[in-house]
Amino acid sequence: FNPQGHDWLWPMVFVTVACGANSGFHALVSSGTTSKQLDNERFAKRIGYGGMVLEAVLAVMALLAVSAGLSASGLEAMLSKGGPGPIGAFGKGYGVLAAPILFDKGNLVAIMILNAFILTTLDTATRICRYLSEELFKIKNRFFATFVVVFTSGALALSGKWSDIWPLFGASNQLVAALTFVVVSSWLLCRGKSIRFTFFPAVFMLITSIGALLYQFLGFIKNNEILLATVSIALIILCFIMMFDVFSSIKRRRLKCEIP
Repeated sequence: FNPQGHDWLWPMVFVTVACGANSGFHALVSSGTTSKQLDNERFAKRIGYGGMVLEAVLAVMALLAVSAGLSASGLEAMLSKGGPGPIGAFGKGYGVLAAPILFDKGNLVAIMILNAFILTTLDTATRICRYLSEELFKIKNRFFATFVVVFTSGALALSGKWSDIWPLFGASNQLVAALTFVVVSSWLLCRGKSIRFTFFPAVFMLITSIGALLYQFLGFIKNNEILLATVSIALIILCFIMMFDVFSSIKRRRLKCEIP
């Protein structure tokens, strides 16, 4: 569980692979964006599972691009310091694989695929951040809320300081996923339905995410990274506050579930 002195497989592997199989970001997207795009609620299951299957296909394509499209030495060169990095490796590998069909245009197609993926992700993330800001800070004007989100995000990106908080993305993302399981479990419970398919994953992901945050906290303290250590503890405290609120509501039987 601790290969060659690197990070422990548990809990770190579960907060490193932050894909749609279990992801707080995807939970926010599906609840706040995808749900509003459905013509019929019955389509949700096919779209949800279909999206996960397509994401798996994309993952296989990425693996093929960097494993079959590049040699081991070629991949190392692409990922080395001063090299084009993961995006360049995917583009080059995809270009090699697609050469019999796309000839020398495969690299361009790969970059277009990545651009489309990144742009749609940024657009969706901005919308999520906008309506979360409206709810948290009681902002009535959606245009003002959007401006604040875009301006703040742009300032953070251009300052280069985003890299200071990036190490906490995986753990915080999976913590939101765990809390999503808790919320869904509470809704199912008050509806008198079985919660075994959501409660046990909730417990596992809560333990894993909090464990990852504590593990990272110790590393941050060791490296004197006070900001990241503070944010780690703040996330854990906020998690327990929300858990207390949810379970208190269930215990007092004041949880209300309404079907739209």
